[in-house]
Amino acid sequence: MKTKLSRKIKMAITVLLCVALSVYVLTQWSAGDEKINLGMVLVSLLIHIAVPSFLAWMVIYKKLTA
Repeated sequence: MKTKLSRKIKMAITVLLCVALSVYVLTQWSAGDEKINLGMVLVSLLIHIAVPSFLAWMVIYKKLTA
Protein backbone atom coordinates (compact mmCIF):
# COMPACT_ATOMS: atom_id res chain seq x y z
CA MET A 1 0.00 0.00 0.00
CA LYS A 2 1.45 3.35 -1.06
CA THR A 3 1.16 6.28 1.24
CA LYS A 4 2.24 9.88 0.89
CA LEU A 5 4.80 9.36 3.62
CA SER A 6 6.60 6.65 1.68
CA ARG A 7 6.77 8.87 -1.42
CA LYS A 8 8.25 11.69 0.64
CA ILE A 9 10.79 9.35 2.18
CA LYS A 10 11.82 8.05 -1.25
CA MET A 11 12.18 11.60 -2.54
CA ALA A 12 14.24 12.62 0.48
CA ILE A 13 16.55 9.63 0.09
CA THR A 14 17.01 10.39 -3.61
CA VAL A 15 17.83 14.03 -2.90
CA LEU A 16 20.30 13.08 -0.16
CA LEU A 17 22.04 10.57 -2.43
CA CYS A 18 22.33 13.13 -5.24
CA VAL A 19 23.74 15.75 -2.90
CA ALA A 20 26.14 13.25 -1.31
CA LEU A 21 27.40 12.17 -4.74
CA SER A 22 27.90 15.74 -5.86
CA VAL A 23 29.73 16.64 -2.64
CA TYR A 24 32.01 13.63 -3.17
CA VAL A 25 32.74 14.64 -6.77
CA LEU A 26 33.47 18.25 -5.83
CA THR A 27 35.78 17.28 -2.96
CA GLN A 28 37.68 14.82 -5.14
CA TRP A 29 37.97 17.42 -7.91
CA SER A 30 39.24 20.08 -5.50
CA ALA A 31 41.75 17.56 -4.13
CA GLY A 32 43.17 17.14 -7.64
CA ASP A 33 41.87 13.67 -8.53
CA GLU A 34 42.54 13.13 -12.23
CA LYS A 35 39.66 10.66 -12.67
CA ILE A 36 37.13 13.45 -12.14
CA ASN A 37 36.43 15.27 -15.40
CA LEU A 38 34.77 18.61 -16.07
CA GLY A 39 31.43 17.06 -16.99
CA MET A 40 31.13 15.40 -13.59
CA VAL A 41 31.91 18.71 -11.89
CA LEU A 42 29.32 20.57 -13.95
CA VAL A 43 26.66 17.96 -13.15
CA SER A 44 27.56 18.20 -9.46
CA LEU A 45 27.23 21.97 -9.51
CA LEU A 46 23.93 21.63 -11.36
CA ILE A 47 22.67 19.27 -8.64
CA HIS A 48 23.71 21.75 -5.95
CA ILE A 49 21.75 24.49 -7.71
CA ALA A 50 18.82 22.54 -9.16
CA VAL A 51 17.72 20.49 -6.15
CA PRO A 52 17.30 23.38 -3.67
CA SER A 53 15.67 25.63 -6.27
CA PHE A 54 13.26 22.86 -7.30
CA LEU A 55 12.26 22.27 -3.69
CA ALA A 56 11.82 26.01 -3.11
CA TRP A 57 9.63 26.39 -6.20
CA MET A 58 7.60 23.37 -5.16
CA VAL A 59 6.89 24.96 -1.77
CA ILE A 60 6.01 28.29 -3.40
CA TYR A 61 3.68 26.57 -5.88
CA LYS A 62 1.89 24.66 -3.12
CA LYS A 63 1.38 27.85 -1.11
CA LEU A 64 0.05 29.74 -4.14
CA THR A 65 -2.36 27.00 -5.22
CA ALA A 66 -3.62 26.10 -1.73
